[in-house]
Amino acid sequence: MARVVPVSFLPWLTTLYVTGLVGVAMLALIQSLQPSADVHAQQTPILNLGSLLPGEPQTRRYKDSALVFLRLTDAQIETIRSSGPTSALTDPVARNRNLAPDAPATLDNRTVDWNGPVFVFDGRCDSFQPMPLYEAGARSGWFCMRNAAHFDILGRYHKGRALQNLAIPKFEVDATGGVYLTEDPPRITQAQLDRILYGK
Repeated sequence: MARVVPVSFLPWLTTLYVTGLVGVAMLALIQSLQPSADVHAQQTPILNLGSLLPGEPQTRRYKDSALVFLRLTDAQIETIRSSGPTSALTDPVARNRNLAPDAPATLDNRTVDWNGPVFVFDGRCDSFQPMPLYEAGARSGWFCMRNAAHFDILGRYHKGRALQNLAIPKFEVDATGGVYLTEDPPRITQAQLDRILYGK
């Protein structure tokens, strides 16, 4: 049986409904007027590559993530070049958002050239996980303690529970060496959240 709303409540309900619609419209307008992630990212460089010393990583916070920058030493470059073909890697894909999704995980595809190769990556082992340890693990590259994942110096996966290479975000480098992130860092997915909360 349908419920009859007293007539005295109708003006109040109508006012509440209209107020909600106006609120939603105002929220949408405010969000549309805010600068995009690209505009925020282009305002100031996150770091200048000229400040990097070989073999000494630098970290910069960016929103809810952290970016790690490493200028490779000659010894690190030689180790990578002598490590064999990318087809022998557990994850042979570059995982570089600046390149095609199927680009191989070569030295050139995992670094940016600024007076020598510089490795730039999203410094989380996984969502909500701490940053990897430098010069650690089975490959003397990067090591994530929480998932016992080992990576070489280019962040290429070797063993553990990570299953893929460390992610490289989309960024640009200007003529002076300033690095600008051109999109927001990847957010946590529902599958990652389920794995963290429920162990799925």
